Amino acid sequence: MKIDLTKSIWNETEESKHFIFYSNGKNVSRIEIDKCENKFNEILSTFKLENEAFKIKYYFCPNLEIVKAITGRKSYGDADLQKKIILSYYAYQPHEIVHHVIYQNIGFYNNLVIDEGLAVLFGSFDDGEAQWRGKTLSYWKKINKLKYKITNQNLIKNFNNIDQKTSYPLSAIYVQNLINKLGVSKFIELYRAKKLF
Repeated sequence: MKIDLTKSIWNETEESKHFIFYSNGKNVSRIEIDKCENKFNEILSTFKLENEAFKIKYYFCPNLEIVKAITGRKSYGDADLQKKIILSYYAYQPHEIVHHVIYQNIGFYNNLVIDEGLAVLFGSFDDGEAQWRGKTLSYWKKINKLKYKITNQNLIKNFNNIDQKTSYPLSAIYVQNLINKLGVSKFIELYRAKKLF
């Protein structure tokens, strides 16, 4: 994934404990900053992680055209985990925050089912049940059973060949089932050892 920040002019607007916010015409509200911090801390707490010694550079875009110019594709946002950057049309992008907190603390699993499943499961815009594209995971589970009939093995092997509207929520369901079965501590242990499959 390529983020070319030279495609726009940025001003540093706000800084919090874990974020430095940059904008191009739109300001980030205190409410959105607090939501970002709360999500960061929620993930640390949920997974009993301790690394707080990094800041994420959060680039808040005023429109989707700028996101596309910078990322080279149509998107609401993206993340560069190595450079600790979030680029987003939204001032609060919990999905990308989850990626960062997990990556900076325990690395990437290097399987998109696990990596995206975690981000969808814990990266909803509201604090209720995890959602993808405004629908609960229960909805997506039912739709898969009725329409898609994608097995876990098929999802793991063919994630990139399955439409995101299906692969992302099914990955979240897969991860949720693993965490429910193993518990958080064992899940993290097997995640670190790359032995979840």
